[in-house]
Amino acid sequence: MVAFIFIFRDIFLGNYIQPCTTKHERTPRFPDRLIHQPEKAFSFTRLPNFLFEAPTFRPLSNEAKVLYAFILRRTELSRKNGWADDCGRIFLYYPICEVVDLLHCGRQKAVNTLRELQYAGLVEIQKQGCGKPNRIYPKSYEAVPNTDFKKSGSGTPEG
Repeated sequence: MVAFIFIFRDIFLGNYIQPCTTKHERTPRFPDRLIHQPEKAFSFTRLPNFLFEAPTFRPLSNEAKVLYAFILRRTELSRKNGWADDCGRIFLYYPICEVVDLLHCGRQKAVNTLRELQYAGLVEIQKQGCGKPNRIYPKSYEAVPNTDFKKSGSGTPEG
């Protein structure tokens, strides 16, 4: 009875491995493939649904959608650090070399992906000159023209 209680507790806590053994095999199969690993801390990046559901953004490449998600992630950091211009608009720096490392692509592909986001109206890029990185001003989906979620049937990005 006591053994049953401990097994039930371990199953409830996610620590129990089903003993999948045969006569010839005495070790559990696939113990390293368990999802429940509380000792590791993972960070996640949120990818907005409207990038896939709204007709305006469907033509965007997947690289552009992923890059926009990372830009939004950095926007929160810029907001916390108080990076705003004279008008109060939040900006961030995302050097091309970091975009290349993020997307695992060449320099020209990284430039084209940023330009794709700019043409879609999701970011505004302001050149600094003198070898300084460009300022990137992220925009919300509401600021993009021709984005009507009620007509597309996809609802709001949160819904």
